[in-house]
Amino acid sequence: MALAVLEGFLAPFLAAGQLTLLLETTALAAETEGDHLRAVTVQHHPTQEKSVLSAPYFIDATELGDLLELAGIEHVIGAESQAQTGELHALPGDPDPLDQQAVTWCFALDYLPGEDRTIARPEQYDFWRTHHSDFWPGPQLSWTDVSPFDLSLRTQSIFGGDVPGLPASYAYNRWLYRRILYKDHHLPGAFPSDITLVNWPQNDYWLGPLVGVS
Repeated sequence: MALAVLEGFLAPFLAAGQLTLLLETTALAAETEGDHLRAVTVQHHPTQEKSVLSAPYFIDATELGDLLELAGIEHVIGAESQAQTGELHALPGDPDPLDQQAVTWCFALDYLPGEDRTIARPEQYDFWRTHHSDFWPGPQLSWTDVSPFDLSLRTQSIFGGDVPGLPASYAYNRWLYRRILYKDHHLPGAFPSDITLVNWPQNDYWLGPLVGVS
């Protein structure tokens, strides 16, 4: 459905010849002149055909800034230092480009009691089932983490957890934290379940950075 919406946005411009959309295409090389990016060489994977794109402006909208590194464009990653910014909570000493916020791969989750959707154990299941980083209060795949406000310990299950001082009907839990669809806001039967977005500390990946490394 999301893809259909995006294609609908683009359709008038594609039909009018105002936009060319290159799918399954990767940037291979970049041509620069001083501080200007002049051209990018791309390759179409199914045919292996290469093309050179020239334009007055290029916008890097990749997840990891691929074009910045490919073209040698000046940029900063990681944690800056107190000496650079004067910020109280910045790093003392030298900046650390590899000190980066954990990456999170989000996914949508519904709840259908009585159904069994168990899959075969994926690769590295045993490692992640028990993994405990030395700076974390317990196993990463548990319900205990730290509050981002004062780093105090907290335990929040996926359901339940009334908040003191608020009505009993108000619960702060993982399910409500980033719920993106509430089925009772729709006609009965339109959706079998609420849908929540899993963007929790449990699915943060902090074993290494993704930018500035091989």
